[in-house]
Amino acid sequence: MDIEPTVISVIGWHAGESVEDIVERKRDDIEKAGRTIWLYHSQLATIPMVQQFGGAFPKAAVIFLKGGAYPTSAALSAREMSEDRIRWAPLPPGLGKVTGKLPGGGLVIGELTPIATQIDLWGYLQHPNLSPLRFRQGASTACAVPSKDGPVEGMKSRYRDAVAVGRLVPPYGVFLR
Repeated sequence: MDIEPTVISVIGWHAGESVEDIVERKRDDIEKAGRTIWLYHSQLATIPMVQQFGGAFPKAAVIFLKGGAYPTSAALSAREMSEDRIRWAPLPPGLGKVTGKLPGGGLVIGELTPIATQIDLWGYLQHPNLSPLRFRQGASTACAVPSKDGPVEGMKSRYRDAVAVGRLVPPYGVFLR
């Protein structure tokens, strides 16, 4: 897999649903509605950061990594979305459930393909501050760019299993409630 500007997100079981099942459900959304919304929470990738990142890198990838030591159980269903927290609209027709802890943020994804490969997190730097990539609880999604100087020491567990790859589409990120 080529290293390119990417939103990297560590995902796991959610409300009794496996990662593989979630990916398939989100692929169905894309087939029916032309896009899907993946709910997430992360201090490393706020909605304004994701929107700016998508604007700077319009075809940015989204890589989902298998992880998540704590299966999430919150399953509130989002009903509305907003690009700016001022104007709210219903979720697009044809979109399946968008569940999790609300209010939250959502990645807007236009392509999604299951994969089975490993990526080296040392090949990426957090955007925009260009520091080594480091995930932690409450910060498991990050905007990242390739390290131009080769691998940069970051997380101890640098090789991670990727389970799906997608593409951000405008508006890239939305607020959900």
